[in-house]
Amino acid sequence: MTTKVALSRSPFSFSGHETFPFRLAWLGKGVRAVDKNEDIFAADDAILTLGVGKNMVRSIRHWCLAFKLIDETKRGHYTPTTWGKKLFIDNDGVDPYLEKPGTLWWLHWTLANNQDRATTWYYTFNRLSRNEFNKVSLRELILQFLDRAEARVPSKASLDRDIDCMIRTYWTPRRQWSEESLECPLVELNLIQGTADRYRLIRGTQTSLPNAIFGAALIEAYQRSPWKNSATIPVEYILYNEGAPGRVFLLDETTLIDRLSRLEFITQGAMSYDATAGLRQVLVHHRNIRAEDLLEAYYRRS
Repeated sequence: MTTKVALSRSPFSFSGHETFPFRLAWLGKGVRAVDKNEDIFAADDAILTLGVGKNMVRSIRHWCLAFKLIDETKRGHYTPTTWGKKLFIDNDGVDPYLEKPGTLWWLHWTLANNQDRATTWYYTFNRLSRNEFNKVSLRELILQFLDRAEARVPSKASLDRDIDCMIRTYWTPRRQWSEESLECPLVELNLIQGTADRYRLIRGTQTSLPNAIFGAALIEAYQRSPWKNSATIPVEYILYNEGAPGRVFLLDETTLIDRLSRLEFITQGAMSYDATAGLRQVLVHHRNIRAEDLLEAYYRRS
């Protein structure tokens, strides 16, 4: 049995994707290839096996890691995660062609919370305090963030490429559509809209976001929050804080409260919403609830 080992990494990263947003077939190809050959990305036949160019081989590896579909067990060796196997391998996978909206939302949730492999994505959906931005303003804000963290600063060119890749993960101008520039599946979420020089985060109801996926994200956020040992979670934390579903999913306040009011049903009584005496909070009745339980329920139903 292969054992996962801890590999030393920088807490921030602005490369690895080779400027390519991931494409529809890439994640499944990468996970299945790793399942058959743990060092496939360094193998001589990787280009032939994956059916892409050398730079795209590296990009596939990056995206599979960023979405936590594979783990690096030792340098250059990888294994599918439980989630990667569930999505693409076990019983042919629960959604191998990324056809279900819940899968795309969960991929976005995972990516936007992966600060060490997708720092620009993390910053945009967790720390950006304005809905409108351009590439230059976002670059300056990220540089300020890195300066406060006393972190190594990437070159301007590297950061600009990373920001461009982040934007194209969620938005593609129609004039750029071609075989060489296929849009990323996360464009369907409609989280970013824009022009060539100005972009907007689209906050709203997110009607395609399934309640079960929202609930699973809330459970994950709770379990890594300052309230993880508490029986309550303030609604303001869920709505505004880094790594919380209100922030990452760009939910407006009315929609968030509506979804929280359904929590008791979504979680089968493990969580519920309470607004007694004007104090809005989520009550946690069973702390052993798992995000995986809601994900499994979503795929059983869909």
